[in-house]
Parts: sequence; structure tokens; C-alpha cells
Amino acid sequence: MASLDLAEGDRAAFAARVQDVLTRTVNLNLTDIWLTPGWLGIMDEAVRRAWLDAAREERCAAAHAAYLQDQISPPADGTTTHPSPPAQSVLRITTLCGFAVDRGGVTLTAESFGRRKAIEILLLLCASERHSQSRAELHDKLWPELSREKASVRFRVALHALHHVLEPDRAPREPTRFVRTSADRIWLDPHSVTIDADEFRAHADQLLASAECDPTEGQKALGAYQQPFLHDYPAFEWAIPVRDELAVRFTELTLATAELLLEAGDHTAAIAVCRRLLAHDPFVEPAYEVVAAARLAAGDSAGAHRAFRECERLFEEELDIRPT
Repeated sequence: MASLDLAEGDRAAFAARVQDVLTRTVNLNLTDIWLTPGWLGIMDEAVRRAWLDAAREERCAAAHAAYLQDQISPPADGTTTHPSPPAQSVLRITTLCGFAVDRGGVTLTAESFGRRKAIEILLLLCASERHSQSRAELHDKLWPELSREKASVRFRVALHALHHVLEPDRAPREPTRFVRTSADRIWLDPHSVTIDADEFRAHADQLLASAECDPTEGQKALGAYQQPFLHDYPAFEWAIPVRDELAVRFTELTLATAELLLEAGDHTAAIAVCRRLLAHDPFVEPAYEVVAAARLAAGDSAGAHRAFRECERLFEEELDIRPT
């Protein structure tokens, strides 16, 4: 209905409907329905963007509309309504090789953030779907023992510290570039912040979905996965689901790449990628099978036997089972 009001030029009716929709979605915590292809019945990408452009002009909707606009993926033709930010305004977050943040060539480590809660806000955003959290969720996760009012005060202090570390030269009241906020949400700006875990996930998914995965591309993608997601924060419970998810992708892509290398006759490379996988997870039985097959194909029957015995011994000693 709001879309029809907009098409007919009735801005007053449009503003009223926008405010009603926003209130309902925020109160019911249904923000994600705005981000699906057919959110609220609007399927056309151009109409969605026009709707949000108009909503940003309404005082009651501006902040939330800006958040939604940042979250919507670019159009299929690869164009975007947001110009590429200059290199110095791009923040790159490393999560698969120890946590670090590159701010225009300046490397920030955990020690750079000072306040522990400031870095935990950033870690939570890295581990969240679409890198977004509501303020209430952050309050409950980071200060569960405090009342909402006290947690809100602590959150503002930690968020200010985070902004200061990421954008030390930002003028007072100047909009933030990297960690964006609205009345009820906080998120990482997708046009100014890149995360290596996102890139690995996208590259792995593309290769695994391909009918003919290129083993060279597979090795390249696997090279980005040096360590599990935020492995240097093992007790950070909100990173565990992402860590497990990416570990599964790493395993699947490793095995697919190893099989292709084996078929191509590159036995040494097939063994190498499997051994790297086993260094991360020694209980991936198919990896031992590929190693043994590569040894056999290379004429090393003794090496193949050793691979099988290594697998059997580990499973029996550690899990008290025999591998299949």
C-alpha cells in the first residue's frame, strides 16, 4: 500500500504507512523480512530501492531505511547505487588468520581497542548474520547481569570507544563510516567493511556449486583459511556457529579439490591439501582415503598402508571405534 501511495505521489499517506510498518517490524523483531527478495510484497529491485530512497526522506523512517538500504544486496547486473569508497576509508577485518583489523594500511590488533567490550561489539557483528544486531540483543549478550538502563549506558561508552579506534579522525557529530547505527540497530557498513570469512564463504560456495570445480581455484580458496574463525577467541560463544559452519565448508572444499587433483594425477598436491585438513581436524576419514589413494596411484603401496593404519589407530585410541 505504501508503494502505491508513493507511485501516486501521496507523500502524507506514504509517510504514515512507513511509520506503521517500521513500528510493527521493530516491535515484533521482524526486521529480516525487509531483506528478503519479496519483502512486504515488493519483488522489483528498482521499486524496493525507490521505496527506501523515499523513506529516508521521512524523519520517522530515515535511520531504519538507511540501514535496510545498506543491507540489500547490489542488483544482479553488478551496478550499485553506492560509489566505491576510497582505499583509506575501507576497513578489512581478518578472522581466519588471527583477529586483526586493517584501517587504510594501519593494522589494529586486540590491544588497540583498549576496552574489552568495544572489541566484543565488533566480534559480535562479525559473527552475526548480515553483520547486524539490535541494540537490545547486544545489551543482553554483553551485559546480561545488568538492567536495560545500565546496559544501555555501558553500551554507549563501549560503542564510543569502538568508533574512536576505527575512526580516530572523525569530527564530532560526523556520521560514522564503518559501524553504522540507527534507533534500534547497529551494523557493519557493507560498502566500507570487508571480512575475510565472507570472502572465503562466497568463494567456497561458488566452487562447490560449480559442475567442474577448478582445482587451482580450490587451492587458492583454501589458502585463505589459515585458522578456524576467530580461533584466538575460543570462549566467545557467539563465534562458534560461524566457526563450525566455515569448518564444514573448508572440509568439503578440501575433499573436492583433493579428488580433482587426484584425478589430474597431481598426487603430491592431493596429499598436501588433505594433510592440511587433517592438521585442522584429524577425524576426517575421507581425507585419509584420498591420501592412501594418492599413495597407491603413485606406486607407494607401503605409504597407502601407513595412511590406513594411521586412521585406524587414531579412531580406535581416541574414539574407541573402527573407521568404516
